[in-house]
Amino acid sequence: MKNIKNIDCTLRDGGNLNNWHFSNSEVETIITGLDQAKIDIIEIGYKGGSSSNKHRDVGAAARCDTNFIEKLPSLENSMYAIMISPNSKLKLNIIDEIDKKKIRWIRIASYPKNVSIAFPFIEYAKSHGFKVSMNLMGASKISPSEILKIAQKGKSSDVDLFCIADSFGSMIPEQIKEIFKLVLENVNIVMGFHGHNNLGLALTNTLTAIDAGATYIDTSLNGMARGAGNLPTEQFVPVITKIDRISKYQNQPILETAEYLLEEVLDQPMRIAKAEILCGINDLHYYYFDIIDKVCKENNYDLYNFAELLSKKTATSVDKEKVDEVAKIIEREKLKYEN
Repeated sequence: MKNIKNIDCTLRDGGNLNNWHFSNSEVETIITGLDQAKIDIIEIGYKGGSSSNKHRDVGAAARCDTNFIEKLPSLENSMYAIMISPNSKLKLNIIDEIDKKKIRWIRIASYPKNVSIAFPFIEYAKSHGFKVSMNLMGASKISPSEILKIAQKGKSSDVDLFCIADSFGSMIPEQIKEIFKLVLENVNIVMGFHGHNNLGLALTNTLTAIDAGATYIDTSLNGMARGAGNLPTEQFVPVITKIDRISKYQNQPILETAEYLLEEVLDQPMRIAKAEILCGINDLHYYYFDIIDKVCKENNYDLYNFAELLSKKTATSVDKEKVDEVAKIIEREKLKYEN
């Protein structure tokens, strides 16, 4: 078994559930528990905001300003990371605001359609002494050969980690195996995997990724993230400890911190129901569900047919124009049937 490293995303990805409104004591409890468990990297939130959750009333972990970073507890075993989702309005000098004495890693994340925006941020962060992970979100929307080309560009930009994200929880083990095999046979690069659990495959896909060469694995406590959530840290850690037969991580602080979140922070446990599974089946961003559900109810459209048609539009981030296109297709079909 390789030297697996765990990146916990509770404060970053998990913030989608409460719009990053973690109290100071919650932040400290989460970080302390993860550090005691010897989790390798703790991702504290976003710099510059999320690329998909546009809620305006957000807490400190959505911005990670200087004051928030200064107050972070000192770590004994782990390292801090922060995530940036570049867009055309975000300036490179946002990286200058990040204290590299406190934050060791920056994750630069993008969907395939705007991946070109990521490379200047990667190169700028590297030139300023940070470890940099390139996170390819929505990897299910492009072919393995296209992913390979992006990995090659990432290598040219000297990324320390190239992470494949199954953002919509739609991928199956065969896809994971094909992607990792192709990239690692052609590029000398360190790879990671970020799995969502819409189809209940987050752990299976993760173990497949590890078997195929992944060494960095994303998780979050209680699986906290949008939709069906991520692979739970408290499940991954014991599993990888059993497989690896090395007591690298400490189970007790992980289990206790996960229980604390379940009892004191989460309004309800993570769930996998119709919305999450439908998006997983059709390879759709979870935030599409409420939009298409509303459109279908208002117009008496078949939700399942609508989701399938939208999937064929290869939509990644939520795009209302794609929804309108599908609605027009259905209206044309209705007219044909009526005539």
